[in-house]
Amino acid sequence: MSIAYANKSGLISQWNLRSVMRLCAASFFCLTIIAPLILSQYEFSSLQVLLAMVLLGVCLYPSYRYVMQDSAGVPVLPLLCLAYAAQFAIPIFTRDAVMSLAYDDAILENEEVVMALVMTIIGVCVMQLAYHLLQTKKINKVLPAINLPLNVNRAKLYCVFIFALAQILSLVELFLPIEFKSPLSSFIALFQNQVLVAIGILSWVVYKKHGNKWLKVLLYIIVGITIVRNASTTMLESILIPIAVLFTTRWIYTRRVPIFGFIFIGLIVVFLSPVKGDIRKSAATENAVAADSSVTNRAVQWFGQATDYWVAVFTENRGLLESASDTTSRTDLIHQFAYIYASTPERVPYQYGESYKYFAVALIPRVLWPGKPTANSANTFYAINYGVSTEQILETSTFGVTLIGEGYMNFGFFGVLLVMFMQGTVLSLLEQIFAGRKAGAGGWAIFIATLVYLLNGIGSSAEVMFGAVLQNLIASCILLWWIREKPSTIRIAILRTARLALEK
Repeated sequence: MSIAYANKSGLISQWNLRSVMRLCAASFFCLTIIAPLILSQYEFSSLQVLLAMVLLGVCLYPSYRYVMQDSAGVPVLPLLCLAYAAQFAIPIFTRDAVMSLAYDDAILENEEVVMALVMTIIGVCVMQLAYHLLQTKKINKVLPAINLPLNVNRAKLYCVFIFALAQILSLVELFLPIEFKSPLSSFIALFQNQVLVAIGILSWVVYKKHGNKWLKVLLYIIVGITIVRNASTTMLESILIPIAVLFTTRWIYTRRVPIFGFIFIGLIVVFLSPVKGDIRKSAATENAVAADSSVTNRAVQWFGQATDYWVAVFTENRGLLESASDTTSRTDLIHQFAYIYASTPERVPYQYGESYKYFAVALIPRVLWPGKPTANSANTFYAINYGVSTEQILETSTFGVTLIGEGYMNFGFFGVLLVMFMQGTVLSLLEQIFAGRKAGAGGWAIFIATLVYLLNGIGSSAEVMFGAVLQNLIASCILLWWIREKPSTIRIAILRTARLALEK
């Protein structure tokens, strides 16, 4: 919720809110000093706790700045930094310094975790610096900006068409011969990803009061079907993304933070995470065609097993801390980074940019080059060479190397600075190009669909995140160009609005 909205609602004055934020900042500073002393009595490393609190403070600073400056709109940088806080700072307090491998566990030394924390703190600071450097007026003036205001009627038809086409292509993919599946799968995935853009556009139609209640029902149906279909991928992130796009877009157009919506997303993560491994194991034992053709069954299996699991937790006296262990392990990236630091280059040599080679061919369509390298090579290399997984497990599961871990895997500490600077730069560029004042509903829909991937992508490799983002941005702009509002129509609408205002 922005300060402007709070004042308008009469909930809290700007002065009081800023006073509360200053009090919170002072309390956090005191806690940063006290926490290492207290937690050291419970076998926590004082230095690790201190650095984790510093990292948490660095990640929370953009949110503090956002509120204190009375900013409006979606807090892009604060959200990304909060994602880093949740996955790189919080696990120091909730997880042991252990890295789970394919056949055993690696016990991390205190020095290894400390160095990972120090590099992460510097990396997040570099990311914020890169973001703000591109926000300066001199640079902002020379950057291009998307202008995609949409025609309401064409936008409604487009959303229905894209959604229907995505479902048809999913069915067609099941019956494609093997020799055609590889080159056409990426083309089909490109259209399926446009469903997220369609959700953003339809949300604009609904929440800006351009449609009736039936369009709102259609919006929720599209989101629901997308969730069910994404459940067949056995990727929890895929289930959450359409919900995140819906709530974020609602935030933009209603100027109200969907607090309960984001709490709902968190509850889904807690609810489904404990059975994620079992779902993937069952998918590995099934025939590939049967698994793909039973989309509804996979969704039912997800929620059915999760329900049974949590019923057992509360009826069989299973410890809640033990039950939540799987959920917290999937958000623990700091110990993973510490393990990469400890293993490179002693056990695994530096790659010197080897995992970034995909960027040279990222824009070449797989239809034109069937033998094009895959965009998951860095994650696969990490999982196999660092002993995290086996080739057999990788057939049905993925293990993200993380952006910051991949940077270190290639160039050491310099690689960390490089990838974090690139992340801040890309985020700032996307916001200015696709979410500016003239972006229109089309630009905002593209930006939100991309933003949710950026928030989730910090646990993956650069080629997976940035390569897919670039392809989807180009495809989205080309498709939405045909449903934009013509400039002459826009000028007429502005003149009519101005004339009515003068008459009143």
